[in-house]
Amino acid sequence: MRTASGVVPIYRLRDYVEVVVMVSDRSVAPVELTPIISDTVEYVLLSDKALTALGIVIISAGEGLWCLRDELGRVIRSSCQPP
Repeated sequence: MRTASGVVPIYRLRDYVEVVVMVSDRSVAPVELTPIISDTVEYVLLSDKALTALGIVIISAGEGLWCLRDELGRVIRSSCQPP
């Protein structure tokens, strides 16, 4: 993959993984997504398609505010801090 820093290898897994949005106040059904892995990235990046499949709506990316699609206009959630 070509990036601003140059060309970096990425790996697309053949099989899917089940991904779940974990929130403390409700259950959310798992979604099957195909991971793409890079040796140079230490955190998870979600594509627009993955966010849509998971039902995530970004309210303010810079502030880390979001909600689930069926909560829009009623709930605002804050992103957790990475470990």
